[in-house]
Amino acid sequence: SYEKYGDKLRRRVNGAGHEVVLQKLQSVQFEVKEDNMVLIYKNIFQKEYRSSFYQMKIRSTNGDEEDE
Repeated sequence: SYEKYGDKLRRRVNGAGHEVVLQKLQSVQFEVKEDNMVLIYKNIFQKEYRSSFYQMKIRSTNGDEEDE
C-alpha cells in the first residue's frame, strides 16, 4: 500500500518497513478509472504531475486473458 507521510509518498514493504517513492510533495491523489489508475501529485514548488498506470493482460496459450 502507498501513503503520504509528511512531504513523502511511501510504500509499505511486506510489513517490514517503508520505501520512499516520491518526496517534496504538497499533495497526492489517486483516481481509479475503468481501465487504469491515475496518480496526481503536486510538489512543494506548486508544479502538478500526472502518471497513468494500466493493468497488464497476459494472454494464455489457450487464448484466455488473465490479469497480472
